[in-house]
Amino acid sequence: MGRSPDKRPEKSMTKDAEDRQALREAMKAKLLPLRAVLPTGGDVKWSEIFDEFVEQHEWELALHAVCDCLLEPKSHAAPAAVIRQIETLHEAMGIVDACVADLRRKVGTGGNPAADGAFSDIPPD
Repeated sequence: MGRSPDKRPEKSMTKDAEDRQALREAMKAKLLPLRAVLPTGGDVKWSEIFDEFVEQHEWELALHAVCDCLLEPKSHAAPAAVIRQIETLHEAMGIVDACVADLRRKVGTGGNPAADGAFSDIPPD
């Protein structure tokens, strides 16, 4: 008897699983360097949030945890290399939002985006 046309050979399913695992590992490798910019203490445990998202393969949420942390009024402005890395990941994931522009704006305002009214709902320090 021949095999059913809707069933793929077992080898192909193994290859698919290997490909998915390789993609997960590649994305994890791209995200993990950003963990270094996250504080380990404070009211919000950004590093723990990030780790949880990475563990669950929630790449976009992990990236946005980094963005949210860096955009906090009390956070220092992100270095240009970090912003470039965040921008590259946004592009790779097809994310279109204001994170990168807001991070650049924060750099341009001496680390406080509220200083130029970028976040009118956040009172200046």
